[in-house]
Amino acid sequence: MSVRLVWSFIVVAALGAGCPRSVTPVTDAGPDDGSGLVSCSDVSECPDPDPSRTRCNGVCLTICNGADEACPLDSYCDPTGVCAKGCRDSSTCPEGQLCVNGACSTQSAQCSSRCDCDPGEICKDGACQSPPSSCGTQADCPRGPADRCEAYQCNGFTRQCFDPDPQPCAQAADCAGRPGCTGGAVCACTSSGACVPDVDCTAADETTTCGSGNYCDGTGNCEALPACTQPQDCPGGLSCNPGNGLCERPQDCVASTDCTLPPNTFCDTATGFCAVPNCINGGTRCTNGLVCSNASGRCVTPGGATCTNDGACQATEYCDLADQVCRVGCRSNADCTVGQNCDGTHTCVGGGGGAGQFGDTCVDETSCQAPMICGTISGTCAEVCSADEDCVACNARYGACTCGGAFLPVFCSPS
Repeated sequence: MSVRLVWSFIVVAALGAGCPRSVTPVTDAGPDDGSGLVSCSDVSECPDPDPSRTRCNGVCLTICNGADEACPLDSYCDPTGVCAKGCRDSSTCPEGQLCVNGACSTQSAQCSSRCDCDPGEICKDGACQSPPSSCGTQADCPRGPADRCEAYQCNGFTRQCFDPDPQPCAQAADCAGRPGCTGGAVCACTSSGACVPDVDCTAADETTTCGSGNYCDGTGNCEALPACTQPQDCPGGLSCNPGNGLCERPQDCVASTDCTLPPNTFCDTATGFCAVPNCINGGTRCTNGLVCSNASGRCVTPGGATCTNDGACQATEYCDLADQVCRVGCRSNADCTVGQNCDGTHTCVGGGGGAGQFGDTCVDETSCQAPMICGTISGTCAEVCSADEDCVACNARYGACTCGGAFLPVFCSPS
């Protein structure tokens, strides 16, 4: 039995069994004059009057914007971007015919598009075959599963195929034919429902072993890159890329001169990747009586008891949350003498007349101790910043803080 007939049987059987389609098409309104279309002078006269899904061109037409999968099986997305009667793929054509530009015709070729091939294959020069290792156009990406034959697209930057609307997997068998899981590659289904190559990996070879969109965790397994909004969202060794909202591995290096993207300006030769310089990886050395904190990588004064909040420390101490140790210093203005304020470094400073601290409610700039501002949206005293690393004092005092805001200037606020 040909591949086309096999898929025709699968699609028809799935529809007959009531299996849901991954893309629910909006069909034309229905019979009116025998043509199967409804006449209209305005989209409001169509059974589905939503202009984002329906267009009125004398008759009500379904908008598909180039996606055949948005149309019924006996329709395709024509060059004007609406569903038109005709074949969507060869599964609805008679035996021996292929679907070409919306019409069934006799062809000597094996396929006219990847929809005529098995999942994980492409159609090239009229024959189904394995996809190339990198893509230049969408045609280089393999057929998707079941009715989602056009699911995979080509990322013009990475030259790798990806699924803009990935369907979570439940088991390894669900990964067959997906990008990175073709050409004999075996994939595993992670607990988060992502398909990743089932291979032993290291951080050094993760680009080739794990593929685009994945990384190698600390146990030698490939995992999908986690989403992030702040540095704290990323596991060890990865940095948050705010441009795409994903945790990514910093650039590889052999010397710190290779590391040009702050804050990863130090080459950690133990891993071969650029990193934030600290006293753990050797990027910073502690002098003048300071010691290296194994918790944060900072050079700090020797601390006292361990803690998770100020209440666990003595009256003259505060809890340094970054290192989770008690340190000498003020917690609030109440710990300081009259006329002094407790600043972001937990030091009592003169002046200010009892003005507000970080996080205190405020009305204007005079309500807050210098150099803080009164946050426009939050209505609380906040420290001005230009990047998350500027919030180090806030992080030490209040936990994870982020740099941002709806208007300039931006400021540190609890994340």
